[in-house]
Amino acid sequence: MGIRGILKALPKTAKKVAVLDRTKEPGALGDPLYLDVATTLREAGLDTVVLTGGRYGLGSKDTPPSSVFAVYKELEKDAPKARFTIGIVDDVTNLSLPEVKPAPITSAEGTVE
Repeated sequence: MGIRGILKALPKTAKKVAVLDRTKEPGALGDPLYLDVATTLREAGLDTVVLTGGRYGLGSKDTPPSSVFAVYKELEKDAPKARFTIGIVDDVTNLSLPEVKPAPITSAEGTVE
């Protein structure tokens, strides 16, 4: 995607951005996509954009819509968590975002599940 691709995809009105990585890089300052976006924002002079980073789908865990909506809920806060996980309950680091319940309906009308 590169710097140009990230900046093109980012609305000029963006005030907060959540980056979701599907990897864990122990010992690193951040996960790969998070670091790419952080560097892009910094180099573009967009230091006022609040950046958060989360992990999803680790250990083949499903990521239902209720987990994704939890990220949006977190971004509504004045000071969202800098790091978080979704789709798992992490009682060691307490980084898990609680799923939005009841789960939002994301399927098209008339869909039979």
